[in-house]
Amino acid sequence: MNQWLNKFSLMLVLALSSWFLVFYQGIVTAANIWVISDIYNHCLLVLPFSLYCIYRKRHLLHYSDLKPSLLPLLPLSVILFVQVFATIGDINIFMHIATFSALPLIIWLCVGHRIARILAFPLFFILFAIPIGDELIPYLQELTTDIAVPLLQLSNVPIYRNGLYLDIPEGRFLVAEACSGISFLISSIVFGFLYAYISFSSIKKRIIFIAVSIIVPILANAIRVYGIVLTGHLTDMKHAVGADHLIYGGVFYTIVLFILIVIGEKFRDKNYSISDGQTSRSYLNGTKPGLFKLYIPISLLIGAMIIQQAWLYNISNINTPIFTIPKSALLSNVNREIRYQDEKIPDWNAKFNDSDIEVTGAITTPFISISPVNDNSAIINTFISYYSGTGAELISSAHRLFDTNKWAQVSSKNRIINQQPVTLSYIASAKGQHRYLLHWYEINGKHFNSTRNAKLYQAYLSLLGQQASGVKVILTTNSQELTEKAFVMFVNDNIDAIRYNLYTALQKNS
Repeated sequence: MNQWLNKFSLMLVLALSSWFLVFYQGIVTAANIWVISDIYNHCLLVLPFSLYCIYRKRHLLHYSDLKPSLLPLLPLSVILFVQVFATIGDINIFMHIATFSALPLIIWLCVGHRIARILAFPLFFILFAIPIGDELIPYLQELTTDIAVPLLQLSNVPIYRNGLYLDIPEGRFLVAEACSGISFLISSIVFGFLYAYISFSSIKKRIIFIAVSIIVPILANAIRVYGIVLTGHLTDMKHAVGADHLIYGGVFYTIVLFILIVIGEKFRDKNYSISDGQTSRSYLNGTKPGLFKLYIPISLLIGAMIIQQAWLYNISNINTPIFTIPKSALLSNVNREIRYQDEKIPDWNAKFNDSDIEVTGAITTPFISISPVNDNSAIINTFISYYSGTGAELISSAHRLFDTNKWAQVSSKNRIINQQPVTLSYIASAKGQHRYLLHWYEINGKHFNSTRNAKLYQAYLSLLGQQASGVKVILTTNSQELTEKAFVMFVNDNIDAIRYNLYTALQKNS
């Protein structure tokens, strides 16, 4: 038996080592996010706790149940493809999902169905190591504001809402990204799953507590924002501003977490333990599987990993393309009256990091026919950022349409330009400035308004070994100079000339 267990241990170490080597990039990038981002600091504890839960159930694990399974090979094959797709397309979220979905499946492959069933929660809990959730921030900002404003109105606080800005007679508040409550929400969800697992044996109780751990932090964050604004109103902005609201927030979240624990303790199963279970056989009894059945699953997995890595190496060695203007922008019938020049934009700038080429400029032209706000001319500012597709990412959650410390989004909607959908964002600053932003992506000259579709198309081209360069185009104007209708109409009528001038500017700066 000892010899068989030694061989099994060697197989398990080999499988986990293969996971580490194949998914190394996903592990490292995820770990960097865990350390840097306050939202995902809790992920550092996920793998250690999963190991602890497995250790607590060690008396239920019997060597006769160690029967490696071929079934996980099917989802693992899909995950290996997703990992290639994510690596080539620089889609970190897919890479992280593949990385931490593969680990529990590999363990399942090695230990078999019976033991995997016993370890179901520790293996599932590994998925919380995936740094995902910050995509909810804009929605949480809106939801928090939607709940806080009526509460302030019920408290007879004079308030005017302008997007995410809340104006009261004493001053102005911004429901910024830090006020969305995303960090507390994600931590609360993880805590809810963990506490439900260690405290309740009933599936019904677990589901109810997890639901409470989702709803409570959302409501609590809205009440926190309400309290901050109310405090600022009652103290004439002497309190609840600057660092005060962050301190109040930390104390408030601690209280809410304590309340969740009190609720859980009141209804928990007092005699329940995650290590509960009956041992049905001893470690020395049972029939061990043959060596063929022991090694065949891991051999097939390693073979698939070798093929995947060879494919990834082959399509990764693509030279950085030389910038060229796409054919769709080289049109002969462009409006030559459009006047374009490179220049900085005084009060607004987008943040697209590590681009290969980035150009800002301005377009000026007569606007007599489209009724501007002030006079017969207006300025449209332009921004275009080019990424070759072999270095930094064109599409990344780190990029911003505007400086979030100075501007906030009031609204966002779709518009049609030259029969193609684009996004029109309306932003406002704390100084009372307002701007319209028309923006979209182009991959090899092909138009995309959807971030997801543009990213997937880039990855698709890379998988085929083709160039996947692209640009982000932003056109913006001051709403005091040009109405929304006039802005959209002008861009629609002159989109060919605008694209030609933008791509020409990129070529001059390449």
